[in-house]
Amino acid sequence: MLRKCGEPAFADSRIELRYVKLQGTGMEIGQYVPVMIDEWTYDFGSNRFVQLLRFENSRLVGIESLGYGR
Repeated sequence: MLRKCGEPAFADSRIELRYVKLQGTGMEIGQYVPVMIDEWTYDFGSNRFVQLLRFENSRLVGIESLGYGR
């Protein structure tokens, strides 16, 4: 992503714990697993929308268009 879009104007990272049910146990058993969340914000100027890219464990899972940039 960095090669295609360049460095983001802002980047934030955090870890979230997600509850995951274990399959095939026949019971309601699960565990909490850490998920690395990275959010990159790109500001392409006042004529285009700011884009927020969300990654979970280094995989792009969403792109959100925000308001116009600066």
